[in-house]
Amino acid sequence: MPELLAGSLKAVGLPSLLQLAESEGLSGRLTLHGAGEVDLREGQPVGARCEGLWARAALMELFLVDADRFSLDGAGSLPAGPPLGEVIELVMEGCRLADEWSRLAACPVARAPQAPVPGPVGALLAGEAAQDGDGGRDERHRPADPDGSREHVDGDERGVHPARASGTSRSR
Repeated sequence: MPELLAGSLKAVGLPSLLQLAESEGLSGRLTLHGAGEVDLREGQPVGARCEGLWARAALMELFLVDADRFSLDGAGSLPAGPPLGEVIELVMEGCRLADEWSRLAACPVARAPQAPVPGPVGALLAGEAAQDGDGGRDERHRPADPDGSREHVDGDERGVHPARASGTSRSR
């Protein structure tokens, strides 16, 4: 495929390239070197690939990547199907995402300090749960069952067993 256009993305950004392709009705593959590609048919984006993403999601991701160079190669085999959207809408959405991302990226992110949680939940949160063969459940924190009237199923209390509550014995 013949190279139609090449240059620095620092000088000519993706929004300008998409608008230029639309106004000139260009067809081909726009490659953002080291980032991804956009397939153009008569100026309309019909496919995109970026970091494992495809189609519109990939195109939006390309507004966020940091690539230095681009090239637009003439029409070859382009994917069939409808455009990913109107160019002006795609450019506006991509620019909005890039603007929001630049604002969020400047925000410091740190884990907020939390007060310690007492008891077994606190131990679990701290990663100090006793692994004593019962899936980490600690018998010391189970409610007392002095008369044996509660049935334990896999170490879990399920309430009063009907046979024990009536004082009769049933075979299972």
